[in-house]
Amino acid sequence: MMSKTKELNVPMSPKYMLIYLSAISRVRHIALLLLLPFIAFCESDFKKDKHHILSVVSENDFYFEDFIRSDKYYTAGHYLSYTSKEFDDSFLNKIKLFSYFSRHSFARLNVSLSQEIYTPANKSATKPSSDDMLYGAAVIVSFSSINRTKNFMEQLGIDMGLAGPLALGEQIQNSVHKLTDKNPSRGWDTQIKNEFLLNLHYGMIYSVKLIDNVADILPQGQIFLGNAYTAISAGARLRIGYGIKNDFGIQKYKSKMSQVMVDNGLKIYALAGVNGSLVGSDIFIEGNTFKGVKSHLNLERTLYEYELGVAIGYKNISLSYLFTRGSKKFKEQDEFHSYGSLRLDMSF
Repeated sequence: MMSKTKELNVPMSPKYMLIYLSAISRVRHIALLLLLPFIAFCESDFKKDKHHILSVVSENDFYFEDFIRSDKYYTAGHYLSYTSKEFDDSFLNKIKLFSYFSRHSFARLNVSLSQEIYTPANKSATKPSSDDMLYGAAVIVSFSSINRTKNFMEQLGIDMGLAGPLALGEQIQNSVHKLTDKNPSRGWDTQIKNEFLLNLHYGMIYSVKLIDNVADILPQGQIFLGNAYTAISAGARLRIGYGIKNDFGIQKYKSKMSQVMVDNGLKIYALAGVNGSLVGSDIFIEGNTFKGVKSHLNLERTLYEYELGVAIGYKNISLSYLFTRGSKKFKEQDEFHSYGSLRLDMSF
């Protein structure tokens, strides 16, 4: 009995335990060596983009006027931006939120200059009706950090600018109307007064691959906080085409998200999407924050919109169009409103 008991205790001796642990360690190292080529292949598909990007965006309800005869409310937006190449070791890589959960991310700087113009439905009256939208315009300079992982992009930025006559909305709009042989807007003397604008914005997009490089779903969300606009929004897009890898879809000016081009090959796709928003404030509907022009309009707190878009790109140039149809932004609004976004992106 004693000898049998001794034999049963042999495997538990320190000598055998060390041999056992050493064998397990060797198996782990061998498995890691076998997986290294696969790991390297996966990471090689996610590379730093060394290109800079120049973008020009023009938004206008005139771009869809032939179908719905709309020339009111948010009637025009113009946007010029520069996006730097990507970095992996700059201060921009620390200006992020959810990208911290990824092992690898690249960051780039975006700087933009923009103007947006708003008018009532009745532009022939020198004094708009109290149940119509205010005249207003803003010129804004934006600085933001963009962080990108393989399937995720987020952008955190700050907007600074001016709303009111100094934004030159009257001069720009009536000059364009004169060139296109349209009647001038006559109520600009009633526009909101000059006010300094300060807004923070954050946006994120995630790509859920359905068919690699052919189809994906893009859930997205944005937060806006400031005296120009305060809101939170969320939505999703379905995109189908070719060359969509490492790309996050068409971005309009109002979303405050930048369009990044990573691959220089052929890119062509169509998309459809829906968005919903909860709105806290909107200076162009409610009027000046402090002293100035105030409206009697009742802000709609819950908004929704749908989008349809197409994009085509090759090598260092991309052209896209996005149609947006949105719900009423104030209760007195007579109907839904639509506008189109034309976008040109060039990398170098």
